[in-house]
Amino acid sequence: MTGIGKVFPGVRTPDRVDLEVAEGEVHRLLGQNGAGKSTLIKVLAGAHQPDDGEITWRGAKTALPSPVAALRLGIATMYQELDLVPDLPVAENVVLGHEPARFGFTRRRAARDLARALMARLGHPEIGPDREVGRLSAAGQQLVSMARALARDARLIVMDEPTAAPAADEVDNLFRVTPLAYRLWIGGDNYRRGVNAGEYIAARMKAGNIADPIIGEVAGIDSLPLTQERSQGFRDASQRAGFSVGPRVSASFTSESGEQQTANLLQSAPELDALWDHDDDQGIGVMAAIDSAGREEFVMVGGAGSRNMMDLIKADSGVVKATVLYSPSMASSAIALARLLGQAKGIGDVAEHDIPASITTYSAVVTKENVDQYLDVGFDS
Repeated sequence: MTGIGKVFPGVRTPDRVDLEVAEGEVHRLLGQNGAGKSTLIKVLAGAHQPDDGEITWRGAKTALPSPVAALRLGIATMYQELDLVPDLPVAENVVLGHEPARFGFTRRRAARDLARALMARLGHPEIGPDREVGRLSAAGQQLVSMARALARDARLIVMDEPTAAPAADEVDNLFRVTPLAYRLWIGGDNYRRGVNAGEYIAARMKAGNIADPIIGEVAGIDSLPLTQERSQGFRDASQRAGFSVGPRVSASFTSESGEQQTANLLQSAPELDALWDHDDDQGIGVMAAIDSAGREEFVMVGGAGSRNMMDLIKADSGVVKATVLYSPSMASSAIALARLLGQAKGIGDVAEHDIPASITTYSAVVTKENVDQYLDVGFDS
Protein backbone atom coordinates (compact mmCIF):
# COMPACT_ATOMS: atom_id res chain seq x y z
CA MET A 1 0.00 0.00 0.00
CA THR A 2 1.51 3.32 -1.08
CA GLY A 3 0.20 6.80 -0.20
CA ILE A 4 -3.19 5.49 0.90
CA GLY A 5 -5.60 8.23 1.95
CA LYS A 6 -9.34 8.34 2.60
CA VAL A 7 -11.39 11.53 2.91
CA PHE A 8 -14.37 11.75 5.23
CA PRO A 9 -16.37 14.95 5.86
CA GLY A 10 -13.95 17.38 7.47
CA VAL A 11 -11.09 14.91 7.92
CA ARG A 12 -8.58 12.82 5.98
CA THR A 13 -7.84 9.53 7.74
CA PRO A 14 -5.60 7.78 7.03
CA ASP A 15 -3.45 10.46 5.44
CA ARG A 16 -1.14 9.04 2.73
CA VAL A 17 0.00 5.92 4.60
CA ASP A 18 2.52 3.39 3.27
CA LEU A 19 2.43 -0.24 4.37
CA GLU A 20 4.59 -3.07 3.03
CA VAL A 21 4.19 -6.67 4.24
CA ALA A 22 6.44 -9.53 3.12
CA GLU A 23 5.54 -13.21 3.26
CA GLY A 24 5.86 -14.66 6.76
CA GLU A 25 5.84 -11.27 8.51
CA VAL A 26 3.53 -9.94 11.21
CA HIS A 27 2.96 -6.19 11.48
CA ARG A 28 1.03 -4.25 14.09
CA LEU A 29 -0.64 -0.90 13.40
CA LEU A 30 -0.39 1.56 16.27
CA GLY A 31 -2.18 4.88 16.58
CA GLN A 32 -4.65 6.94 18.56
CA ASN A 33 -8.40 6.57 18.16
CA GLY A 34 -9.37 8.20 14.88
CA ALA A 35 -5.92 7.81 13.34
CA GLY A 36 -7.32 5.63 10.58
CA LYS A 37 -6.22 2.12 11.55
CA SER A 38 -9.60 0.48 10.93
CA THR A 39 -10.13 2.50 7.75
CA LEU A 40 -6.78 1.33 6.39
CA ILE A 41 -7.79 -2.25 7.16
CA LYS A 42 -11.12 -1.76 5.37
CA VAL A 43 -9.31 -0.40 2.31
CA LEU A 44 -7.13 -3.51 2.25
CA ALA A 45 -10.23 -5.67 2.70
CA GLY A 46 -12.04 -4.01 -0.21
CA ALA A 47 -14.73 -2.53 2.04
CA HIS A 48 -13.56 1.08 1.43
CA GLN A 49 -12.12 2.58 -1.72
CA PRO A 50 -9.12 4.87 -1.20
CA ASP A 51 -9.17 8.47 -2.44
CA ASP A 52 -5.39 8.50 -2.77
CA GLY A 53 -2.63 5.96 -3.32
CA GLU A 54 -2.38 2.52 -4.83
CA ILE A 55 -2.26 -1.13 -3.77
CA THR A 56 0.29 -3.60 -5.10
CA TRP A 57 -0.44 -7.28 -4.50
CA ARG A 58 2.25 -9.87 -5.16
CA GLY A 59 4.09 -7.58 -7.54
CA ALA A 60 1.13 -6.23 -9.52
CA LYS A 61 -0.93 -3.06 -9.07
CA THR A 62 -4.36 -4.14 -7.90
CA ALA A 63 -7.81 -2.70 -7.30
CA LEU A 64 -9.96 -4.15 -4.53
CA PRO A 65 -13.51 -3.10 -5.42
CA SER A 66 -15.17 -5.37 -2.86
CA PRO A 67 -14.47 -7.77 0.03
CA VAL A 68 -15.26 -10.66 -2.35
CA ALA A 69 -12.53 -9.46 -4.70
CA ALA A 70 -10.07 -9.27 -1.82
CA LEU A 71 -10.96 -12.79 -0.70
CA ARG A 72 -10.47 -14.15 -4.21
CA LEU A 73 -6.93 -12.76 -4.14
CA GLY A 74 -6.29 -14.38 -0.77
CA ILE A 75 -6.80 -11.37 1.55
CA ALA A 76 -8.97 -12.34 4.55
CA THR A 77 -10.04 -9.86 7.20
CA MET A 78 -11.21 -10.40 10.78
CA TYR A 79 -13.08 -7.41 12.20
CA GLN A 80 -13.72 -6.52 15.84
CA GLU A 81 -17.40 -7.17 15.12
CA LEU A 82 -17.12 -10.79 14.02
CA ASP A 83 -19.17 -11.83 10.98
CA LEU A 84 -20.17 -15.22 12.32
CA VAL A 85 -23.63 -16.81 12.43
CA PRO A 86 -24.22 -17.59 16.13
CA ASP A 87 -26.95 -20.20 15.56
CA LEU A 88 -24.78 -22.33 13.27
CA PRO A 89 -22.15 -24.85 14.41
CA VAL A 90 -18.42 -24.19 14.14
CA ALA A 91 -17.97 -26.28 10.98
CA GLU A 92 -20.68 -24.44 9.03
CA ASN A 93 -19.24 -21.06 10.05
CA VAL A 94 -15.74 -22.09 8.99
CA VAL A 95 -16.82 -23.02 5.45
CA LEU A 96 -19.62 -20.44 5.09
CA GLY A 97 -19.62 -19.10 1.52
CA HIS A 98 -17.22 -21.72 0.18
CA GLU A 99 -18.79 -24.98 1.33
CA PRO A 100 -17.15 -28.18 0.05
CA ALA A 101 -19.71 -29.73 -2.29
CA ARG A 102 -20.20 -32.61 -4.69
CA PHE A 103 -22.98 -32.83 -7.27
CA GLY A 104 -24.54 -29.74 -5.69
CA PHE A 105 -24.67 -31.20 -2.17
CA THR A 106 -22.60 -29.93 0.74
CA ARG A 107 -20.02 -32.45 1.98
CA ARG A 108 -20.72 -32.09 5.70
CA ARG A 109 -18.12 -34.64 6.78
CA ALA A 110 -15.43 -32.78 4.83
CA ALA A 111 -16.52 -29.51 6.47
CA ARG A 112 -16.37 -31.06 9.93
CA ASP A 113 -12.94 -32.62 9.29
CA LEU A 114 -11.59 -29.29 8.04
CA ALA A 115 -12.94 -27.37 11.05
CA ARG A 116 -11.56 -29.97 13.46
CA ALA A 117 -8.10 -29.80 11.86
CA LEU A 118 -8.02 -25.99 11.85
CA MET A 119 -9.06 -25.65 15.51
CA ALA A 120 -6.35 -28.14 16.45
CA ARG A 121 -3.84 -26.12 14.42
CA LEU A 122 -4.86 -23.04 16.40
CA GLY A 123 -4.25 -24.89 19.66
CA HIS A 124 -7.89 -25.44 20.64
CA PRO A 125 -8.96 -28.97 19.70
CA GLU A 126 -11.60 -28.80 22.43
CA ILE A 127 -13.69 -26.50 20.20
CA GLY A 128 -15.39 -29.22 18.20
CA PRO A 129 -16.99 -28.80 14.76
CA ASP A 130 -20.50 -29.33 16.14
CA ARG A 131 -20.30 -26.66 18.88
CA GLU A 132 -22.81 -23.85 18.43
CA VAL A 133 -20.82 -20.67 17.83
CA GLY A 134 -23.17 -18.48 19.85
CA ARG A 135 -22.43 -20.53 22.96
CA LEU A 136 -18.66 -19.97 22.70
CA SER A 137 -16.81 -17.26 24.59
CA ALA A 138 -15.72 -14.13 22.76
CA ALA A 139 -12.22 -15.60 22.53
CA GLY A 140 -13.61 -18.86 21.14
CA GLN A 141 -15.62 -17.02 18.51
CA GLN A 142 -12.56 -15.09 17.39
CA LEU A 143 -10.67 -18.35 17.01
CA VAL A 144 -13.48 -19.66 14.80
CA SER A 145 -13.15 -16.50 12.71
CA MET A 146 -9.41 -17.16 12.46
CA ALA A 147 -10.10 -20.74 11.34
CA ARG A 148 -12.51 -19.40 8.73
CA ALA A 149 -9.74 -17.20 7.31
CA LEU A 150 -7.31 -20.10 7.23
CA ALA A 151 -9.91 -22.30 5.53
CA ARG A 152 -9.81 -19.95 2.54
CA ASP A 153 -6.07 -20.54 2.21
CA ALA A 154 -5.50 -16.83 2.75
CA ARG A 155 -2.14 -15.37 1.77
CA LEU A 156 -2.70 -12.34 4.02
CA ILE A 157 -4.80 -12.29 7.19
CA VAL A 158 -5.76 -8.86 8.50
CA MET A 159 -7.05 -8.62 12.07
CA ASP A 160 -8.73 -5.59 13.64
CA GLU A 161 -7.93 -5.65 17.38
CA PRO A 162 -6.87 -9.34 17.32
CA THR A 163 -5.98 -9.54 21.02
CA ALA A 164 -8.96 -7.64 22.44
CA ALA A 165 -11.03 -10.76 23.18
CA PRO A 166 -8.66 -13.70 23.84
CA ALA A 167 -7.09 -14.30 27.22
CA ALA A 168 -3.36 -13.62 27.43
CA ASP A 169 -2.50 -17.30 27.22
CA GLU A 170 -4.46 -17.68 23.97
CA VAL A 171 -2.82 -14.82 22.09
CA ASP A 172 0.22 -16.90 21.08
CA ASN A 173 -2.01 -19.29 19.14
CA LEU A 174 -3.09 -16.47 16.82
CA PHE A 175 0.53 -16.02 15.70
CA ARG A 176 1.65 -19.65 15.82
CA VAL A 177 0.35 -20.65 12.38
CA THR A 178 3.63 -19.74 10.66
CA PRO A 179 7.08 -20.21 12.23
CA LEU A 180 8.42 -17.13 10.38
CA ALA A 181 5.77 -14.72 11.64
CA TYR A 182 8.19 -12.73 13.77
CA ARG A 183 11.81 -11.61 13.81
CA LEU A 184 12.20 -12.11 17.57
CA TRP A 185 10.23 -14.26 20.01
CA ILE A 186 10.45 -13.57 23.73
CA GLY A 187 8.60 -15.63 26.28
CA GLY A 188 8.75 -17.55 29.51
CA ASP A 189 9.98 -21.06 30.28
CA ASN A 190 6.87 -22.99 31.30
CA TYR A 191 8.65 -26.27 31.96
CA ARG A 192 11.28 -24.56 34.15
CA ARG A 193 8.50 -22.82 36.09
CA GLY A 194 7.20 -26.21 37.10
CA VAL A 195 10.68 -27.51 37.86
CA ASN A 196 11.59 -24.54 40.05
CA ALA A 197 8.30 -24.75 41.94
CA GLY A 198 8.84 -28.47 42.51
CA GLU A 199 12.45 -28.04 43.62
CA TYR A 200 11.53 -25.25 46.06
CA ILE A 201 8.77 -27.35 47.63
CA ALA A 202 11.01 -30.42 47.77
CA ALA A 203 13.70 -28.43 49.60
CA ARG A 204 11.11 -27.17 52.10
CA MET A 205 9.82 -30.67 52.71
CA LYS A 206 13.28 -32.11 53.27
CA ALA A 207 14.24 -29.23 55.55
CA GLY A 208 11.15 -30.04 57.62
CA ASN A 209 11.95 -33.78 57.67
CA ILE A 210 8.67 -34.59 55.92
CA ALA A 211 9.36 -37.94 54.29
CA ASP A 212 6.08 -38.53 52.45
CA PRO A 213 4.48 -35.14 51.83
CA ILE A 214 1.05 -34.53 50.35
CA ILE A 215 1.66 -32.04 47.54
CA GLY A 216 -1.31 -30.42 45.85
CA GLU A 217 -1.47 -28.61 42.53
CA VAL A 218 -3.92 -26.04 41.15
CA ALA A 219 -3.18 -26.03 37.42
CA GLY A 220 -4.47 -23.81 34.64
CA ILE A 221 -6.40 -24.96 31.57
CA ASP A 222 -5.29 -28.55 30.96
CA SER A 223 -5.79 -28.45 27.19
CA LEU A 224 -3.16 -25.72 26.78
CA PRO A 225 0.43 -26.81 26.06
CA LEU A 226 1.76 -24.26 28.57
CA THR A 227 -0.21 -25.90 31.39
CA GLN A 228 0.98 -29.34 30.34
CA GLU A 229 4.61 -28.17 30.29
CA ARG A 230 4.30 -26.58 33.74
CA SER A 231 2.72 -29.67 35.26
CA GLN A 232 5.30 -31.94 33.64
CA GLY A 233 8.15 -29.88 35.09
CA PHE A 234 6.49 -29.94 38.51
CA ARG A 235 6.06 -33.73 38.39
CA ASP A 236 9.61 -34.31 37.17
CA ALA A 237 11.16 -32.21 39.92
CA SER A 238 8.98 -33.81 42.59
CA GLN A 239 9.79 -37.33 41.38
CA ARG A 240 13.53 -36.61 41.39
CA ALA A 241 13.14 -35.72 45.06
CA GLY A 242 11.28 -38.97 45.70
CA PHE A 243 7.87 -37.32 46.03
CA SER A 244 4.61 -37.55 44.10
CA VAL A 245 2.03 -34.89 43.19
CA GLY A 246 -1.61 -35.15 44.19
CA PRO A 247 -4.35 -34.13 44.69
CA ARG A 248 -4.50 -31.99 41.54
CA VAL A 249 -7.25 -29.78 40.07
CA SER A 250 -7.48 -27.67 36.92
CA ALA A 251 -8.77 -24.10 36.98
CA SER A 252 -9.01 -21.60 34.09
CA PHE A 253 -6.77 -18.65 35.04
CA THR A 254 -9.61 -16.74 36.73
CA SER A 255 -10.11 -15.98 40.41
CA GLU A 256 -13.59 -17.55 40.32
CA SER A 257 -12.35 -20.87 38.94
CA GLY A 258 -9.36 -20.76 41.28
CA GLU A 259 -11.61 -20.43 44.31
CA GLN A 260 -14.03 -23.17 43.20
CA GLN A 261 -11.37 -25.71 42.24
CA THR A 262 -9.24 -25.06 45.32
CA ALA A 263 -12.29 -25.51 47.54
CA ASN A 264 -12.81 -28.90 45.87
CA LEU A 265 -9.16 -29.82 46.39
CA LEU A 266 -9.16 -28.82 50.06
CA GLN A 267 -12.34 -30.77 50.68
CA SER A 268 -10.80 -33.88 49.14
CA ALA A 269 -7.55 -33.50 51.10
CA PRO A 270 -8.04 -33.00 54.85
CA GLU A 271 -4.28 -32.59 55.16
CA LEU A 272 -1.73 -30.96 52.87
CA ASP A 273 1.97 -30.26 53.20
CA ALA A 274 2.43 -28.09 50.13
CA LEU A 275 0.45 -26.54 47.28
CA TRP A 276 1.51 -25.02 43.95
CA ASP A 277 -0.84 -22.67 42.11
CA HIS A 278 0.13 -22.07 38.47
CA ASP A 279 -1.18 -18.52 38.16
CA ASP A 280 -1.26 -15.55 40.53
CA ASP A 281 -4.47 -14.17 38.99
CA GLN A 282 -6.40 -17.34 39.74
CA GLY A 283 -4.38 -17.33 42.97
CA ILE A 284 -6.69 -14.62 44.31
CA GLY A 285 -9.46 -17.21 44.31
CA VAL A 286 -7.09 -19.88 45.61
CA MET A 287 -6.29 -17.69 48.63
CA ALA A 288 -9.99 -16.96 49.16
CA ALA A 289 -10.75 -20.69 49.32
CA ILE A 290 -7.85 -21.30 51.73
CA ASP A 291 -9.00 -18.49 54.02
CA SER A 292 -12.60 -19.69 53.89
CA ALA A 293 -11.53 -23.20 54.86
CA GLY A 294 -9.30 -21.90 57.65
CA ARG A 295 -6.39 -24.00 56.41
CA GLU A 296 -2.82 -23.01 57.30
CA GLU A 297 -0.94 -26.27 57.79
CA PHE A 298 0.89 -26.19 54.43
CA VAL A 299 3.24 -23.98 52.41
CA MET A 300 2.06 -22.51 49.13
CA VAL A 301 3.95 -21.41 46.02
CA GLY A 302 2.34 -19.09 43.48
CA GLY A 303 3.12 -18.56 39.82
CA ALA A 304 3.62 -15.54 37.51
CA GLY A 305 4.86 -12.73 39.76
CA SER A 306 2.01 -10.52 40.94
CA ARG A 307 2.63 -7.72 43.41
CA ASN A 308 -0.20 -9.16 45.54
CA MET A 309 1.68 -12.43 46.02
CA MET A 310 4.97 -10.66 46.61
CA ASP A 311 3.37 -8.59 49.38
CA LEU A 312 2.11 -11.80 51.02
CA ILE A 313 5.58 -13.35 50.72
CA LYS A 314 7.20 -10.32 52.30
CA ALA A 315 4.68 -10.24 55.17
CA ASP A 316 5.34 -13.96 55.81
CA SER A 317 2.17 -14.22 57.89
CA GLY A 318 0.32 -16.90 55.93
CA VAL A 319 0.77 -19.96 53.76
CA VAL A 320 2.33 -18.17 50.77
CA LYS A 321 6.09 -18.55 50.91
CA ALA A 322 7.19 -18.12 47.28
CA THR A 323 6.10 -17.45 43.71
CA VAL A 324 7.74 -18.62 40.49
CA LEU A 325 8.04 -15.87 37.90
CA TYR A 326 6.72 -15.86 34.37
CA SER A 327 8.77 -12.74 33.88
CA PRO A 328 6.40 -9.75 34.31
CA SER A 329 8.97 -7.48 32.65
CA MET A 330 9.27 -9.34 29.33
CA ALA A 331 6.96 -6.88 27.54
CA SER A 332 9.22 -3.93 28.39
CA SER A 333 12.23 -6.04 27.41
CA ALA A 334 10.55 -6.80 24.08
CA ILE A 335 10.08 -3.07 23.43
CA ALA A 336 13.75 -2.40 24.20
CA LEU A 337 14.81 -5.24 21.88
CA ALA A 338 12.50 -3.97 19.12
CA ARG A 339 14.20 -0.58 19.43
CA LEU A 340 17.59 -2.24 19.02
CA LEU A 341 16.31 -4.11 15.96
CA GLY A 342 15.09 -0.84 14.44
CA GLN A 343 18.51 0.70 15.06
CA ALA A 344 20.30 -2.37 13.62
CA LYS A 345 22.14 -2.87 16.91
CA GLY A 346 23.00 -5.98 18.89
CA ILE A 347 22.93 -6.63 22.63
CA GLY A 348 25.76 -5.00 24.54
CA ASP A 349 28.54 -7.27 25.88
CA VAL A 350 27.32 -10.13 23.67
CA ALA A 351 29.61 -11.27 20.83
CA GLU A 352 26.76 -11.81 18.36
CA HIS A 353 26.25 -8.89 15.98
CA ASP A 354 22.49 -9.44 15.70
CA ILE A 355 19.58 -9.73 18.13
CA PRO A 356 18.80 -13.45 18.73
CA ALA A 357 15.80 -15.05 17.04
CA SER A 358 14.35 -16.12 20.40
CA ILE A 359 14.85 -15.30 24.05
CA THR A 360 13.46 -17.40 26.90
CA THR A 361 13.29 -15.59 30.21
CA TYR A 362 14.26 -17.31 33.42
CA SER A 363 11.62 -18.36 35.97
CA ALA A 364 13.13 -17.00 39.15
CA VAL A 365 11.82 -18.15 42.52
CA VAL A 366 10.81 -15.16 44.64
CA THR A 367 11.02 -15.77 48.39
CA LYS A 368 11.14 -13.65 51.53
CA GLU A 369 14.91 -13.46 51.18
CA ASN A 370 14.91 -11.86 47.70
CA VAL A 371 11.43 -10.38 47.28
CA ASP A 372 12.61 -6.77 47.58
CA GLN A 373 14.60 -6.97 44.35
CA TYR A 374 11.51 -8.12 42.39
CA LEU A 375 8.83 -5.80 43.80
CA ASP A 376 9.40 -3.27 41.01
CA VAL A 377 8.29 -5.73 38.32
CA GLY A 378 5.30 -7.23 40.16
CA PHE A 379 1.90 -6.66 38.52
CA ASP A 380 -1.47 -6.13 40.20
CA SER A 381 -3.79 -9.16 40.06
